[in-house]
Amino acid sequence: MSQKKPKRYEMSIEGKSPLAPEISRLLPKLILELALVEDVTGPPASEVVRNEYVAKLAPRLREPVARELQNAGISVSDEELASICRVAASETFVIRRLCEGRLEGEVRIEDFGHLPFYRTHRDYFEQSPETLAKAFSIAFNAAACDGAACDEDKKN
Repeated sequence: MSQKKPKRYEMSIEGKSPLAPEISRLLPKLILELALVEDVTGPPASEVVRNEYVAKLAPRLREPVARELQNAGISVSDEELASICRVAASETFVIRRLCEGRLEGEVRIEDFGHLPFYRTHRDYFEQSPETLAKAFSIAFNAAACDGAACDEDKKN
């Protein structure tokens, strides 16, 4: 039997979320926002080491996740919060990598459309007008910040 080389887009997907449903429901908006920011300002997901990248993303989710949990009246320990952020950061990586694979022609939506990630982040994968508008807003704000930083550097 010949060994079939795995496609570049293939990765381990944990399957069912280890989080309680009431917590999982709070995360998609935060994951989408982080994915869009990373798409515009971060490295391509295909060029990073997953575990290292997830470790860098997780702390960025701490404040928004804590705020969402508080607004929902859900209390968790610091350890549980860190775990929730790691799960959300991992999902951010997965959806970014799958979307890159789709855009690069490595994978079709039909190949991963059955996954929960797709159903949850359908607008991201299909680049809905709302999602594209958010991405353009993020890019515009990033460019404005870079321009302001550049102008400030020139003054000093």
